[in-house]
Amino acid sequence: MPTPLIPRVAAAATLSLLAVDLVAQRATPTAKFGDFSTTISHGVVKVGQHSLAALPVGGTWRLGKDHASTWSTDVPLVTDGAVMPPGEYRVSLERVAKDRCVLVANGSGHALGRKEASGDFRLAGKLATLPRPSKKLAIDWDLPKPLPKDATTVNAMLSVQFGEDQWTGQVTLPAGSTQKVGRFRVSTFALEKSVFAAADKPIPVAVVEAGCGRTTSSYFQELSQEVEKFLVARMPEWQKTKPQAAGLQVAVMGCVVNGPGESKAAHIGISLPGTGEAPRSPVFEDGEHVCTLEGPTLAQDFLARIEAYVERMA
Repeated sequence: MPTPLIPRVAAAATLSLLAVDLVAQRATPTAKFGDFSTTISHGVVKVGQHSLAALPVGGTWRLGKDHASTWSTDVPLVTDGAVMPPGEYRVSLERVAKDRCVLVANGSGHALGRKEASGDFRLAGKLATLPRPSKKLAIDWDLPKPLPKDATTVNAMLSVQFGEDQWTGQVTLPAGSTQKVGRFRVSTFALEKSVFAAADKPIPVAVVEAGCGRTTSSYFQELSQEVEKFLVARMPEWQKTKPQAAGLQVAVMGCVVNGPGESKAAHIGISLPGTGEAPRSPVFEDGEHVCTLEGPTLAQDFLARIEAYVERMA
């Protein structure tokens, strides 16, 4: 529900709207591009006393009822120089001006290219009045039909309709490919140069990830995200001085048992220890074990190894 200015009014308004439909159905509007897709899952709310027009500037709405609305994507989403990496996020709508709202992927603190402190992926869009009001919350995707053959990107329009109001925004889905690396499937996407500014062609950024029950998942995810941020930040400079780095493959493997074999498929890779195991992580370069990292500076040391590897690329 939209967040009104007065908490007591918010509670009353919520009850009046939820009473219209006690058990909300879930809708899953999906946009597909090749073998990849992005989906928003939300509870279907019938129009009651409130509309998007009633959402005050600075207010937010979680886009549905009952369980949280979520945005799941296995393809990076690009808008205004920012990238939302594949993953699953909570989604909400925030009104930033009288005629504008942004769709916020809450919890995507590792959104690439964002300078805001939160780092959340924010998709800007405009509000308009529908010629025929909707009777319930409807979220939908609109892609070009037919899709251009051999397209490297596709622009997808996302719309949110509720009552007399409609919000629309646009994201770009890049083309991707998937290959098998050991026991894992690795997806690689080419992100256009406008995202990272500088380069004469799309910049591929490949981060190979694999985990198992032996790994402390939070640290594995943090290191994966830190490596991804590092690659994105350094790629524009490397594109000028080391164009060979455009195809760099970095492996962050979540198992010290199977990881070493898997990470040999990448140019440089690291295998993390499991929970309760000695904090020692072997590093492989071009399939050869070159060192073992450990201690509180493990992440920084691995990034330094990546930098040194690129510097040696001929």
